[in-house]
Amino acid sequence: QPSSRTAHHEVRDRRTRQQTDRSPHPTTTTIQRTQRDDDAHRLRATHRWKGSALLGTIGHARYLGEVRYLSLDWIDAVADEAATNSEVAGAAAECTIGVTQVITDAPDGTIVYSLQVLDGQLLFAAGAAFPEDVRFEQTWATAVGVATGVLNAQEAFIQGRILLTGNQQKLMDSQAVFSAMNAVFDIVRANTTYE
Repeated sequence: QPSSRTAHHEVRDRRTRQQTDRSPHPTTTTIQRTQRDDDAHRLRATHRWKGSALLGTIGHARYLGEVRYLSLDWIDAVADEAATNSEVAGAAAECTIGVTQVITDAPDGTIVYSLQVLDGQLLFAAGAAFPEDVRFEQTWATAVGVATGVLNAQEAFIQGRILLTGNQQKLMDSQAVFSAMNAVFDIVRANTTYE
């Protein structure tokens, strides 16, 4: 039985291979980005530590440095934290959902990332969910406002600043996963910058 961290990385690697296989001629940018991501992941792995009293945790790997909100490093930090969280694992065993988040007007352009729960495994990664059940779209300013607590997510939704499309019932049925992920986001938020 593979550990949840191993299973997470196998799913991520399989998804990366599937996306690469769809392109008949991978571009140099894709190859360089993949190599850069692999190098960055290896570098981050050397900068983790266990049992941080400072972060109030025992036995979980943590990132020492800061990560920029919605960067690939931030996505990896959330994914790694989720892979070690027992509440997330328990909630993932009870549902199946694919959620895509689209953030427009970000400093680096449009950002797309996803949360996918399938076969009892949760994958948090860059790119759209497949299959996608729900899609949220919002601007960078709205995303940062919600993430930092300056803006209430429900108010932003009511005001039309967050657009929701897809299967709303499936979203409601999967609330246990999102509740469990709140603790993950809280941990990563402690080391997140919003530039």
